[in-house]
Amino acid sequence: MERRPRVSWIMPAFNAGRYIREAIDSIRRQTVRDWELIVVNDGSSDDTVSIVSDIASGDPRVRLIEMPSPSGSAFMPRKKGIEEARADIVAPLDADDRIDPDYLESLLGVMDKTGADIVYPQMFRFDGSPAVEYADGLADTLGEGKTFVRHTLDGWGISCNGGVLRRQLYLDVFGVFPQEVTHAFADELLTRYLLWQAPVVAFTRVRYHYRIYDESVCRRPDRHAFDLMLNDHALVGFVRERYGRESEEYMLAQRQNFHGIFRALRLLNSHRFDPEARRYAQGLISVSRQLMDKDVVRKHVSPRYYFLLECPLVPVRPALALCDFVMSLGKNRQTAI
Repeated sequence: MERRPRVSWIMPAFNAGRYIREAIDSIRRQTVRDWELIVVNDGSSDDTVSIVSDIASGDPRVRLIEMPSPSGSAFMPRKKGIEEARADIVAPLDADDRIDPDYLESLLGVMDKTGADIVYPQMFRFDGSPAVEYADGLADTLGEGKTFVRHTLDGWGISCNGGVLRRQLYLDVFGVFPQEVTHAFADELLTRYLLWQAPVVAFTRVRYHYRIYDESVCRRPDRHAFDLMLNDHALVGFVRERYGRESEEYMLAQRQNFHGIFRALRLLNSHRFDPEARRYAQGLISVSRQLMDKDVVRKHVSPRYYFLLECPLVPVRPALALCDFVMSLGKNRQTAI
């Protein structure tokens, strides 16, 4: 019987040729050597495949898997890689990020010491600044996963990129995760399912270096930029079913849904989208408004913006543009003073 590696790295890749060698090299420099790396190509048209194939030819721990057709998100290739993994522990790493040489050793040490099902690092930008600031008291902490979900709602107060996770936890979650959710932001919804399902989750100060750049799938000004609202819609139901309407989690999910409407409106104001993308956005905004629990939202958002959204006599987009302009003038005046 073939011996299984201790860890399976999972790396979705789409047109990652500019960065993927750096990401893979950071894995190959790890102090822990007992691993496999599964790169799942999602229809790249650049040199991603040739770079990975070249690395794999000299390192049998690296293997390349092809998706049958491009999925348009990291979620489906990540799922494919996890299903193909041979280790009991998986370690996600995006193809444009990188990690320090002692990253895996540190995370596995926490997992072994605590018995955690998930151990998350802290996300840092490449310039060394935190990409996510931990909410008070959450760094270097341990607890039941479902207690941390509220820190992912209406803003991220915990880092949930990378880490080490028990493969069986992923497989269990895939069994209940909505099959229709395959959009560009599906990984963010998956994180909430993983937290809910995990008996023990640990958060550490181990660094995960996270690249932010305008060419990423989630940052291009096309219709997929509005897919984040699909997450907001799913989260309202996810939280209502698991935590109840009286919970803090439900209030935060409702507030996130409300803020998502204004994020979409600002995108429409600041970018030129084609007619199909505008129709798509307006349809999602309509669903967001239908899901809005007004009794909850009204108490926990800015009265000014609630009025903009709810007053039938106010054209929302131009009024929002004017309101944002006036607010920016006030901020600039304070900066000058």
